[in-house]
Order: sequence, then structure tokens, then C-alpha cells
Amino acid sequence: MTKIGASIYLHLTTLEQLTSYTQLLGENKVQIIFTTLINFKPTEKEQLKKLIVLTTTAKKYNMDVYVDINQEFIDNFKLNITKRDDFIKWFKNQGFTGIRCDEGIAIQEQAKLSQNKLNFKIIINGSHAIEEVERLLLQYNANAKNLISCYNFYPQRYTGADIEFFSLNQAESIMNKIPFASFVTLLGKDKVGPWAYNDNLPALEMHRDWPLTTQIRHYVALCLDMIIVANQFLTEDDLVQMNNIDYETLSLNIQLSKNVTNNEKTIIFDDNIHIVRPDLAQDLIRSSMPRITYKDLSIPNQRTNEWLEIGDVVILNNDAQNYRGELHIITNKIKNDGIRNVVGKLAPKDLNFIPYLVSNRPFKFIGGNNHEKI
Repeated sequence: MTKIGASIYLHLTTLEQLTSYTQLLGENKVQIIFTTLINFKPTEKEQLKKLIVLTTTAKKYNMDVYVDINQEFIDNFKLNITKRDDFIKWFKNQGFTGIRCDEGIAIQEQAKLSQNKLNFKIIINGSHAIEEVERLLLQYNANAKNLISCYNFYPQRYTGADIEFFSLNQAESIMNKIPFASFVTLLGKDKVGPWAYNDNLPALEMHRDWPLTTQIRHYVALCLDMIIVANQFLTEDDLVQMNNIDYETLSLNIQLSKNVTNNEKTIIFDDNIHIVRPDLAQDLIRSSMPRITYKDLSIPNQRTNEWLEIGDVVILNNDAQNYRGELHIITNKIKNDGIRNVVGKLAPKDLNFIPYLVSNRPFKFIGGNNHEKI
């Protein structure tokens, strides 16, 4: 089950904001808090007070708190990373579930920290996973059970990750049974992150201007273990929309055709029948179960398109005889042979979800009354 998280930046919140926001997150099923102690000083009593409020409130709602640290923080607080158990106990005593090691902390030190018996998690840099995971596990004998791989976020436009490289890093983590996490972004200059410059905070460049729910559904399609909102503040409406997402099933946003019938809508929006047929066709994704479940429904021929385009959603009509009711998603431009009614089209950004419609994978459609902003 995918876990959802939110970021809180203590130096950018008042105590009142922090208290109410953490409660809001906890009351709306957020499971993870990500924060940072980089640039914290032992003399900053107000920041340390905020930290106590954060971890105490998070514990009340059973939220895990992960914190970003670097070597400067370790030095400022006079912590000794070579004394692993004492080092980890210090963070556990503050209420943390794990730490993300930023600049100055060598991967051999991260490997040693992962060899703890306290179930304390060490977050490694997921954007370097291909080269670092092998070194961590093989050369430095890291304990994979205490590792989480997390991709970076990127405040500068055009600097976000490419989906293919991102997926390679995710695959490396999957092969080594290490949970894979990444960030999504709230949109707008008023949504702040840890850096002064902020042109949204996605991990994937393609996500930079996508609606939040589309980003999250894309990560669900990718089967990420943890999805963290990189900037603050989520609104109550944001959280409601996030909680309405199905985190177990790939969901596709459909834009319905004007002439779609009620019988066709019944097939489209039955959440329990759509499974990618295992013998993958060359030009389309087949959902065969509807032709059995709804074999008695009449689907009159409404052939209106000479060609079927990528992303078209079609249902086989009465002329298809025993195949009537089967639903297809078109993956290559093909000639319309007259047995397929176009009932809708995947929302433009959801075309990116097609590669994850693999054999035997369940999927569902959202749209109509539940239609999200495109």
C-alpha cells in the first residue's frame, strides 16, 4: 500500500501554523512527515520548540517523521556518527523514524547506520541509486531492511528527472527490496519549499505543471511505495482530493464522448471488471470481462470515426457479436473497422499511464461527475 506524506519546513512556519497544519495532516490520513534540520543551530530555541510540537503531534496521529540532515548539523550538535547506536538513539529520542543523509555524509557511513537493530530508517539518494545501491549493499554490507531510496526534488524548471532514468533507479530499488519514495508538487509561487527560489518542486520534470492528483495517480501507476508532497501548505480541499484517490488500482481519467450511452457508461465505470488481458495485443489494451458481465446489454453501432487514435477508449458494439461489450484502449493509430464505438478519450496527461497497463493489471476509470481538472 502506497504511503502518502507531506513536507513541513519549520523555519518557514509560525508555531501556530505548525500546530494547526500538523493536526490537519494527521486528521486527513497523511502517514509521513518530511522535514529538515539543515541549518538548525542548538541556540535556536524557537526552532527546537517547533520540532517538539511537530514530533509530538505526529506521534498522536501515528505519523512517521523523517528528517533531512547534513554534516554541518552533525557538527553543530556535536553528534558522533561513528558511534552508531548513540547517534541513532539521539534521533529516535527526538521522535524521528529515520534520517535522510545530505551533503558530507559518505555512503559507507550511511551503510553502517543502516546496520542498526532499532528499525531506524536511513534514506539514501534515489537519484543516484544505480551506482550507489550496489556499493551500499555489496561493498559496505548495508541492511536493505533499514533503507529507503528517495528521489530528489528540483526547484528549477527544466532540471527535473527524466522518466526513463527515474524508472531505472526505481527498478534498482525494487530488485533489492528497498522501498522507493519520491516527491510531488503543489502548484504556485505561494507554495513554499526549503529554498528561496521555487518554480514548483517536482522530482519528475513532466510533473512540474500537472495537477497534484494527476501527479499522485501517475506515481500510483508506477507503484511507488511513498509519495511525499514537497512544498507547503496543503489545503483541506487538497487533502480531500488526495484521499479520494485509489492507491491500489491504476485509475485513468476519461473524457467522455458526447454520444456515449448509459449502457456504455455502466461498462466504463464498473470498477470491478477492468483487467488488462494477459496476451497483450499490438495496437490496443483489452478488457475482456465486460463482454461476460454485460453480455445482455445492447450496444448499438455508433461508428463516427474513420480512424481510432492513441488514447481513444472504445466499446465493441452489437456488430461484434460475441465480443459485444469488450472495452479497449487504443495504443496505436488504427482504422475503425466498424465494431468499435468511441466512448471517450484518456485525458492528455493520462496518455503517460499507458506503458503501465501491463498484463493482468486491474484498472479503473474516473471522469463524469468525478472529473478532475485537466
